[in-house]
Amino acid sequence: GLTHEAYDALDRIACPTLVIGGTEDRIVTGKASEEIAGRIPGSELYMYEGLSHGLYEEAPDFLERVMAFCR
Repeated sequence: GLTHEAYDALDRIACPTLVIGGTEDRIVTGKASEEIAGRIPGSELYMYEGLSHGLYEEAPDFLERVMAFCR
């Protein structure tokens, strides 16, 4: 199978970072999103309650949220 482990490098990310997750995501679980955000210094975490891995299509405000972060 395919594997990739980057958790040990997350603390080296120095740019503003937005981690977005869904509480019902079974691929990158909500717990994993929280762990990723916790390892990136100064990152911002937003969790969509009840959404899954396709939240970028499911959440009506997804693009607005990303654009607001980028501004």
